[in-house]
Parts: sequence; structure tokens; C-alpha cells
Amino acid sequence: MPALGLDEANALTAMRLADEGGALLRLLDAWFEYFEAAGRLAAVRALLDRAVEAGRGQASPGELQRALELRSRARYLGGEYVPAADDARAALDLAERAGDRRSECACLKVLALAARAQGAVAEALGLCERGLAVAERESLVREQAELLANRAAMRAARGEDDAARRDYETALRLARSIGARGLEGTLLANLGVLAAREGDLGRAQAGLLEAVELAHAAGERRTLAALLLNLGALAFDGGDPVQAEARFVEARQLAIERGDPALQAQALANLGRVVAARGALDEAEALVAVGLAHARRIGHREHLTQLLINAGALQRLGGRPAEAHRSLEEARDLARAMDHARFLAACEAELDKLEP
Repeated sequence: MPALGLDEANALTAMRLADEGGALLRLLDAWFEYFEAAGRLAAVRALLDRAVEAGRGQASPGELQRALELRSRARYLGGEYVPAADDARAALDLAERAGDRRSECACLKVLALAARAQGAVAEALGLCERGLAVAERESLVREQAELLANRAAMRAARGEDDAARRDYETALRLARSIGARGLEGTLLANLGVLAAREGDLGRAQAGLLEAVELAHAAGERRTLAALLLNLGALAFDGGDPVQAEARFVEARQLAIERGDPALQAQALANLGRVVAARGALDEAEALVAVGLAHARRIGHREHLTQLLINAGALQRLGGRPAEAHRSLEEARDLARAMDHARFLAACEAELDKLEP
């Protein structure tokens, strides 16, 4: 990946001047990880569209395959889950025909992420398993680590914390074996979240702070925003709401700068919770409403569920039990459909508070 200090303006100019599909794709391929890590994918979206169209006119399907694969990743991060999956399926078909196992794994990863975002957890798990089988058979270490991390996140959502921890720990060993520092940071963060759930706040904070250093070093701004959310939650649970709010505000700003609607929705869910705790219910409702708009627009069912739970709690506190019931029942239906044990428990707890 090009160093983050290099002049991206020159790279963009070169891409825009590239008058041949292969040249454009080579430049996009070389710079994609930089733009992805820096949250600047919007700057290359039109170029990705152009690369796909150029690939359709090539005799060899390899260029089209790679262009579709890159665009699927950009579309997923932009919250365009259906188009992302369409691109990933098309690229997967080409990769399977070409015997490109690394690309197969990358496409299956996007398909799993898109399915999970839309609440199709069983489908997402199946796609992860399919990708893992390919990665393990072909000894593709990074791909194994990434797919294990995805499977772990889904297992954790279902309340299978022990299985999730095993996946994260295996993925962490794999990431360290190839020096994948950005991925290592993400995995440390997720292990920190599990430690916090177990009440080991010291271990959780140590893991998260180490992950922040790795994310900074790798220029992984999306990972950094997610880490700030986790650190904010840790501060809130540890009795420091002021620090928690500051972390959430910073994470939201990073999400806005990245143009990442899913991350914005997640940040707003957390920010609404801490603002409500200091008694500013109207401000909290306004934040949650913005988050709900993001989550509904992109169809991210997990973030939508969290925000609906928060909305229901705020509506209850505001003396609007009928609205609270509607929000919480919608959240409960979503949680059941996703087999999301933690959200389902939170829904039931909030609904119990509405009982006379």
C-alpha cells in the first residue's frame, strides 16, 4: 500500500488521465487500499465505474473481475449493500472460472458482510464458512484471518462469546504471522470488547489502546473510529460519561469525514445513549433520529435495531409509551430475525419497563 504521506492528488490526476482500461485499473489497484484506509473512496467512485465499463470491453475477463471486486468493497463501505453484493457475485463468478482463490475469498467476504448488514445472519455465516474452506485449503493466511474475524463478530452477536473468542484469537495469531498490523488492531479491539463484557475492564482497555496505536500507524481511519466507539463505551461503563461523550463525538466526526453512513449510525446510537444519561433527552432523541435515518436509508438492520432500542427507551422516559412500544416491538422483530441474543435481551428489558 502506498504510504499515507504520498500526494493523492497526483494519483487521482494520473487515474483521470489514464485513457486505457488496464492502465486505470493498475493505478486503482495500487492506490485502493490507501483510499480505503483514509476514508477517501468517494474520490475514486466514478473511476471505479469507468474501470468496470472498460473491463466489460476486454477480451480477458481478469480486468473486469478485479474492477468489480474493488467496486464491491467501495459500495459496501458506502452503505450500498445490494449493489455491493451484485458486484461481488459477478466478480466471484469470474474468479471461480479463473481459479483465482484469493479473489474468491475477497468476494465471499463482501457478500457475507452485505448479508449481515441486511440481517441475513444465517446466509452470512454460510458465506463465511464457504470462504474459510477455500482460504484454508489454499493456505491464504490473511483471508483466513479476515473471514474468521467476520464469523467471530456474528457469533458474538448471537451470544456465543467463547466461540467468538476462539475465532478472534486464531485470527490474531494469523494476522501477526504475516505482519498485518491494521488487521491485528481490529482483532485486539474485538477481543477487548469481549473482555469488557466479562467485566475485565483493565484487559479491555489495554487491548483497545494497543489497537489504537496500530490503527494510527496503519492509517486505518475506519478502524480508529470503531476503536473510539469501543473506548467510549468502556469509559461510560466505567463511570466517566464526559470522556465517553468526547470519544463518541470524535468517532462520529471521523465517520462523517469518511462518508460512512453505517459508522455514523453506530456513533449516533452510542452518542444518544450518553447524552440521555446526562438528562438532555431532547438532544438525545434528535441524535437517535438522525442515526435511524442513516440506518433505514442503507438498510443496516443491526444498527437499526440498536437505534430503535435507544429510541424506545427515550420515548418511555419522555412519557410516550405507545411510541416506545412500537419502536421496541420493531426492534424485537429485527433481533429475532437476526438471532441477535444481546439485542433481544435489551428489547425485552425495555419492554418490561413499560409494563404497568
